[in-house]
Amino acid sequence: ADLQSQIAPASPCDMAAMARLHAEGDRRKAVVIPDVTKWRDEIRDWRKLNCEATAEEWQELQESAPAPKTPRLYSTHLRSDVEVIQQRQMRMEGLLNAVVLGNLQACEEGTYWTPSFTARGRSSQPVRCPLSSAFAPRRAAKAAPARVEVVHDQDMLQICRTCALRGQRTALVHLVPNGEERALPLRELRDCQLYLRTSYLHALNEMPRQMHQDPKEVLKDGCIIHTAHVTILRGDLKEGAPWTEPAEIEVLTAALQRTPLGDGHEQYARIREKAQVSKTIDDIFSSAAEWGIEVLVFPPLGINGAPQGCYHPPADAGQLLRHAAAAGGDLQVYVAKQQLGPLIGWASFADAVANGRAALKREAPVPLHLSPYYNCYLGKQKPPDFFKFTLRPSLTK
Repeated sequence: ADLQSQIAPASPCDMAAMARLHAEGDRRKAVVIPDVTKWRDEIRDWRKLNCEATAEEWQELQESAPAPKTPRLYSTHLRSDVEVIQQRQMRMEGLLNAVVLGNLQACEEGTYWTPSFTARGRSSQPVRCPLSSAFAPRRAAKAAPARVEVVHDQDMLQICRTCALRGQRTALVHLVPNGEERALPLRELRDCQLYLRTSYLHALNEMPRQMHQDPKEVLKDGCIIHTAHVTILRGDLKEGAPWTEPAEIEVLTAALQRTPLGDGHEQYARIREKAQVSKTIDDIFSSAAEWGIEVLVFPPLGINGAPQGCYHPPADAGQLLRHAAAAGGDLQVYVAKQQLGPLIGWASFADAVANGRAALKREAPVPLHLSPYYNCYLGKQKPPDFFKFTLRPSLTK
């Protein structure tokens, strides 16, 4: 009795929070959400996931409510219930985790089936495990200019797959924020295409063991992480993430500042931050030359949060990439989005890469007779004298 009297009763806020936690736990039990962090303990074979069912589930999750025939000023009647939104988010998380688990299991088992496990004429495809190593690029002499092309109608992995199947040694540039802890990659769809459709996530888990050091510290020191034998396993998620014929590429991972300071003219406001970005791009080209890369595929350099939540001035970043490619060596450079769709700042970035940045428009200075200083102290009795600019005697006393 004394012990019970010492325990304070739970407040209504605590009881409401506990009720929400229990409700979320019940919803998670209702929705199958495989855990990516414990993929080695998973006993279900997610390589056998039905591609047609995946496409239908994805289409259902992307559907939205139709526009009303009689619009209202405040469309509160179109708002979805909180539980419905949370249920949709959990279903999305479970679908993405299931696709990623299939990729991890394919790398661990060394095989998968194309076009799917349930297809009649399926064939078994071998997969090699990726291998990562840290590389400190050396400053090379000025080389021949690289051939730069901006692609608008294909994403990065489509370009890599096409070039790899032609027999060209292809490398994809993967940029991550500098000096930050690695979070779960399935945060945003446009940032996790490399994890959803390739075997790079398996390489990410094996990097500390293969390099014998922390990848974050390696990138912080200015090194480039070279990952070989990265296989493009799947197609687009809109089509159900079908298994495709393996196409091996290489991935060059570099660190990029998340939010450098910019000004209103789409350029870097600090010379030190601009020089750091320029050095990173030069190191990527030097690493590609050292490894004998023939085709190099670049993402947008921090354009509106792509990639990994980085925000850089589009026009100045495109000019830096164009300037570095002018001495990048004899290779083909493609610049494309990670995922097809609208991207704020892509137009100015692509134009700066292809044609160079346009000159800044310099506004004419304000005439002296229109300045507040002239109107307040000199008056408008006489025309302004640009060679003699003094105050009236009555104001100097």
